[in-house]
Amino acid sequence: MRIQTLCLVGALALACSDPSDSAAPETEDARSAITSGGTWTVSYAPEPDPLPGNEEFSLDISVEDDAGLASGTSILLTADMPDHGHGMNQAPVVSGSDGSFRVDGMLFHMTGDWRLIVDVTGDTGTESAEMWVKCCE
Repeated sequence: MRIQTLCLVGALALACSDPSDSAAPETEDARSAITSGGTWTVSYAPEPDPLPGNEEFSLDISVEDDAGLASGTSILLTADMPDHGHGMNQAPVVSGSDGSFRVDGMLFHMTGDWRLIVDVTGDTGTESAEMWVKCCE
């Protein structure tokens, strides 16, 4: 009986958990983040600003280390809406190098919380930075 009660309590806790646990953290709209290994700081500036709803926009991305713009780096940028289980409907195009990048063809087709994921690759490997963007309200 005790094991059944514990199982029931555990199942209820999971069933009643807050679905927003995977949502954007309290630091929404922070335009910079430190990568997962602490090697780089990634920042973005949108164009236009504020972001348009369901229209293309661009991002200027900078990757910095202790010495400034991080030479020898490249990035891959993706964006998704974890609460909805989808990403963008089109692939953005990244240009630039050595810590200064331009990402064209960004499009947030829905209003809400979007997560930018910037994978930075350099001599020490690849690390990720996440930033949350509240789109287009």
